[in-house]
Amino acid sequence: MSQTELRTWAGLAATAAIFAFWLMRMTSGWQVVEQPAATVFGTIVAVTVLMIIAHSLIAGTIAAFGAAFGAISSDERDLIIEARAERWGGFVVSALVVTMALHVTGESAFPTPWLPAGLVPFDSATGFVFLMISVVFVGEIATGLIKGLSYRLGWGG
Repeated sequence: MSQTELRTWAGLAATAAIFAFWLMRMTSGWQVVEQPAATVFGTIVAVTVLMIIAHSLIAGTIAAFGAAFGAISSDERDLIIEARAERWGGFVVSALVVTMALHVTGESAFPTPWLPAGLVPFDSATGFVFLMISVVFVGEIATGLIKGLSYRLGWGG
């Protein structure tokens, strides 16, 4: 396993764990819990700091071990895989944003029983922030999965 692949899988695990922390802080029984703005702000800061620390530790540790053993840190294949994964992560984020926009406008324009009202909690600041940050997490997780699968399945070009 290359350094870049190891960093990818470790980063994916860290991102998923921090996303679980985000979900734990913002939801109860899979429903977004209305919270004071200061609490939401503090949670966003905590999640951001956790992501920075976790990914810095992962990158630094793997680079230090690689340098000790004289391993190559990355090559052209890694760049191809990263570019492909970033592109697909962007597609996932775009699809989620468009889906949320269609849901909100569809909910207003076509009130029907098959499109439950209030499914996307845009009626509160907490719900809106929860959805936006969650979309970023899902995009990052999709990017990590594509990168990891690209290494494992040989999709590197």
